[in-house]
Amino acid sequence: MYDIVIPLKEARPNIDLRFTLRSIAKFGCAFGRVWIVGFKPSWIQNVEYISTVQTSDKWSNTRRNLEEICLNPELSENFLLFNDDFILSKKIESWDWFSDMYLGTLSEHAEEFSKVKKKSPWQAGFEYNQTILRKLGCSTLFDYEYHGPLLMNKNSLAELFERIKPFYDSKDGILFKRSLYGNLYGKKPARKIDDIKFVSDCHDFKKVYVNRCFSVGDNVIGNLRKAPKLQVWFNSYLNEKSVFEK
Repeated sequence: MYDIVIPLKEARPNIDLRFTLRSIAKFGCAFGRVWIVGFKPSWIQNVEYISTVQTSDKWSNTRRNLEEICLNPELSENFLLFNDDFILSKKIESWDWFSDMYLGTLSEHAEEFSKVKKKSPWQAGFEYNQTILRKLGCSTLFDYEYHGPLLMNKNSLAELFERIKPFYDSKDGILFKRSLYGNLYGKKPARKIDDIKFVSDCHDFKKVYVNRCFSVGDNVIGNLRKAPKLQVWFNSYLNEKSVFEK
């Protein structure tokens, strides 16, 4: 069985994580242990926890969290990398469905971000991670930043961090860790997500993945005014506490 890993920044009250864990308990198929890495909320229980030093740089925090977890001998060899806001919405028959999905190419999405007036680290990130992949001899430059679980191998992830050391400086840009891993170690041939649905924030759901998993916009969970349909869904399907809550 695969363990589940959720890197977590320090935040309160961590509402997104609460519903992510409820969805895993309700809709996930068989899995091993759940690992929280970084920060552990006071309300959480029945998980494994690894504390790491947290800084104001969330991208460095995530990298540090993954470096810690992939070297942990107690973690299953293959594991599922979640974020704290990846919410399952349908019974998962096999976690392998999340093993090889990509959205398109990094260059395509770099072009899309170049048209956005508001600058962000993500804009430079697409070009930066393409450069790293080319230096590592990779010719397939796909975008795996699809806001859903990704199946990883901890030994391959540890190797990835060693391979990028000669080319990476945190001052130069952010690492797209999912895309780096997917291009270098993901299942081949990879599978493009053609049935992904991008749903506007006014409909409450940020991204929906063929009714299996979704993520949400910032500050919408629990906001009846901003996201009434989302709250109805939570009340219908994820209203009860899970085994991971005190």
